[in-house]
Amino acid sequence: MDQSMRRETDPQPPADEWLDIFRTGSLMKKVLQAGRGRYSMPQPGQIVKIHLITRLLDGTLINKGSELSFTLGDIEVIYAVDVAVQFMEMREKALFQVQSAVVLEITLLEATDAPDLKLLPPTEKIDLATCKREQGGLSWKWLLGATAVAIGGIALSVAIYARK
Repeated sequence: MDQSMRRETDPQPPADEWLDIFRTGSLMKKVLQAGRGRYSMPQPGQIVKIHLITRLLDGTLINKGSELSFTLGDIEVIYAVDVAVQFMEMREKALFQVQSAVVLEITLLEATDAPDLKLLPPTEKIDLATCKREQGGLSWKWLLGATAVAIGGIALSVAIYARK
């Protein structure tokens, strides 16, 4: 049964069993510590905080563990991490095997709603944009929208000036 179809009352797979997320072998999941239920799963656009340990299949440690925060679905981090977290429950600890090469141990610590950009003061918007730019995770949708607003503002200014 697909995990997205699993009901809250359905039993979790046995602890020693790997779940094939996409049924292609490209992303495998093994739950180490159960989470708080599927209703606690983070939603795209939320800011998530995880603890991440990275190893090769032979057990060689690549990254011994760090906390990482990012906007889910904006692909501000490695694509596999972004996708894996979307299949986790709050406080769940799981192993993810990616393309039979790397094992990610991820613990989902928290998920909070992103700030409403319309309500942020200009200085906070600039700080947020600077942070996003440094991370490289600006979404093409956001860039397209911002470009459309800028072009619309210029066109409106030209039209008002032409009427004078």
